Amino acid sequence: MTSDGIHAQARQISSTRAEIGARAEIGILQAAVDAYRVAIALGAATEAAPNGLGQALLELARLTGDTSLLQSSADELAAAVALAPTDSHSLSTLSAVHLQMKRPEQALLAAAAAALADPRNTAAHNNHGWLLSELGRHDEAIRAYIVGLRLDPRDAELLCNLATSTAELGQLQSAVTIFEAAIKADPNHKRARANLDAVRSFLPNP
Repeated sequence: MTSDGIHAQARQISSTRAEIGARAEIGILQAAVDAYRVAIALGAATEAAPNGLGQALLELARLTGDTSLLQSSADELAAAVALAPTDSHSLSTLSAVHLQMKRPEQALLAAAAAALADPRNTAAHNNHGWLLSELGRHDEAIRAYIVGLRLDPRDAELLCNLATSTAELGQLQSAVTIFEAAIKADPNHKRARANLDAVRSFLPNP
């Protein structure tokens, strides 16, 4: 067999393994969905069951491309939030579902509630800021990122997003400094490096 033939065979094996892996994951998620539904039908009293069901439905929608599952996911997560209004995890997942359903304002409300529910969760503050930036509200996004950075000043993702919103407001030199801080915190942060190069291209040559 030629090297091209061996290469083609290797690609086919890799593709088959990936397909089997995806099918297995879908099967596991479907089994989880069924189990959560049984638990809820039997009267599960806490937010854990609807939260788990909502998250499993979201992952199933992502893997299968079946967007009809997203509304069911949102309904279950809303039920979890109703049972535990300060559960940051349910709120953050609900935010992700709304974003998948192209409901940015509702995603933002859930993200803001998650950050309020768990004020020491840097990821929640980052998500809140990112959704604000997606809506073009960069001043507010910056404030959300800064709250997270007070908890962890070396969080590269927060620094990168802060720099991006700073650049969007036209403060390019400040953005460069913040991107450099993000790269110092995580030298492998590809988005920070790419954005740093992009912003520098708009600055006058020294």
